[in-house]
Amino acid sequence: MQIKSSSGFTLIEVLIVMGILSFLAVMIIPISFTTIEKQHEKTFIETFEYDLLYTQSLAVTSKERIRIIFSDQSYQIVKGEKNSFVTIRNIPNNIRVNTRLRHIISFDQNGRVRDLQKGKIEIETNHSTYHVIFPMGKGRCSIVQL
Repeated sequence: MQIKSSSGFTLIEVLIVMGILSFLAVMIIPISFTTIEKQHEKTFIETFEYDLLYTQSLAVTSKERIRIIFSDQSYQIVKGEKNSFVTIRNIPNNIRVNTRLRHIISFDQNGRVRDLQKGKIEIETNHSTYHVIFPMGKGRCSIVQL
C-alpha cells in the first residue's frame, strides 16, 4: 500500500502570502484616498470658478441684483431683492472658505464686482491654498493656487 502525497500549501506559506498582500493593501489604500480627495478639491474649485463666471454673466444680462452668499458649509447664488435662490452648492468638509470681510460677492450690471475693497476670499484645502482674485473693472475673476 502506497501513501499518496497531497498537494497544497502549508499554513506558513499561506500566512506569508497573506502578510505580503496585507502590506501591499495598507500601502495602496492611503494613496488612493489622497488622490480621491485631491480630485474632489479640484472639482470644487472648478465648479466655484464657473459659478462666479455664471453669476457675473447673469448680472450683466439681468436687471436684478445677483450675488453669491456664503454660509458655513455652503454658498448660494441669489437673484433679486427677494433672495430667490438660483442654486445652492455644498462645500465639502475638507475645504474651508475663509471669506474674512467678504461673505457676499455681488456684481453690478456692467459685470464689475461691487465693493471690491472689502477683503478677499481664501480657500484652504488639506493640500493647497487658493485666493480668489477680482480684477479692477470689467473682467473675469480668477482663482490662483498658492
